[in-house]
Amino acid sequence: MTGVEARRSYIPGLDGLRAVACLAVFGVHFQQITHVGGRFGPIDVKTLLANGNTGVALFFVLSGMLLGLTFWKGEHRFSLKRYAMNRASRIAPAYYLCLTALVIHEAHFHTPREITDTVSHYLFAHNFAEYSIYSLNDPFWTIAVQVQFYVLFPLMILLLKPVRPIRPLAVLLVIGMAGGCYLAHRAVMLHFQPREQDYVLSHSLLAHLPIFLLGVAAGPVLLRLRRLNEAADDGIAIMAGSSPMRDTICEFLFWAAAAVLIVLLGVPRFDAQFSVPFGRYNLPYGPVLVVILLVCAPFAPVARRMLEWAPMRLLGVISYGVYLYHLPCMRVVSRVMQAANQSVPKHWLIFASVSFVLAIVVSSVSYVVVERPILRWVKGRPRGAPVV
Repeated sequence: MTGVEARRSYIPGLDGLRAVACLAVFGVHFQQITHVGGRFGPIDVKTLLANGNTGVALFFVLSGMLLGLTFWKGEHRFSLKRYAMNRASRIAPAYYLCLTALVIHEAHFHTPREITDTVSHYLFAHNFAEYSIYSLNDPFWTIAVQVQFYVLFPLMILLLKPVRPIRPLAVLLVIGMAGGCYLAHRAVMLHFQPREQDYVLSHSLLAHLPIFLLGVAAGPVLLRLRRLNEAADDGIAIMAGSSPMRDTICEFLFWAAAAVLIVLLGVPRFDAQFSVPFGRYNLPYGPVLVVILLVCAPFAPVARRMLEWAPMRLLGVISYGVYLYHLPCMRVVSRVMQAANQSVPKHWLIFASVSFVLAIVVSSVSYVVVERPILRWVKGRPRGAPVV
């Protein structure tokens, strides 16, 4: 990919939203360790931080949307080899680096159960057993689900290819598939009636397919908004044209969706009420609001400028590493503070600051030394081209 092509394929605002997502997940584990609470008007801080796991929904929706864009545009013949190489180069290097470091640090290979657990993590199958889904690093279960969706996605392309020229019908089919997956997951949960702490069924790929598929269905909306005032460029570039009416509507929808999402996640009674049974991340309301944020951000002038602010964009670029490394970094900082007889809940601001800085440093090193070189090698980018 040339530097021009890389710039054309860049969608502004999305790196900033990746940053927001990883900050939200950071907040989940920060609250679990420090038990910070409080209220801001109707917003309960503990509830809002605990629901920061909606950042995972943002990652899943974004993944489905970006994968779906190539399918909806239909410009290139799908290459399974190239697809597998691209997905592996994005997910595997940082994950295997973090996983291997944790396995060595914890000597997680002495008993047969530990060996099985370790092998299942390397095979992205650790979400199939209760003892392994949270055994090494809590965020790892989402990586297994992500990879399993990557495996399923080519089959979905094959099924939808005959109806792709009739885009409205294809979108309706994707939405129908999302509804069907939810109903299938609901039937499974009702049949097996798992306990509250049984995660294999509630954290399965089936449970999260509706969220991925909503992202896939959002792709044509993004492309349509982009083409409202497009003059010449036919890439996925977003900034080729500007439509004042479109931009105003997207600005309003972005901030309205953000405000509603904060209220939904931060007011306990709303969090409890606005979700279908067994729906993940306040399905359908939470994921739909996330879709609105992702679709509108590239066209909302104020929101886009905020999300494209250099620190936010840079955090978004390394957000995958921050997502993987932040909890181990928190545990290191917590042990150091405890060894120094410093209370983590009492000194929560110090704990949060040091943990975040350490996660940024580790993630940056991982990105520069491991992730970016592999991405460039696999995708054949010139040295000066950005990696997105």
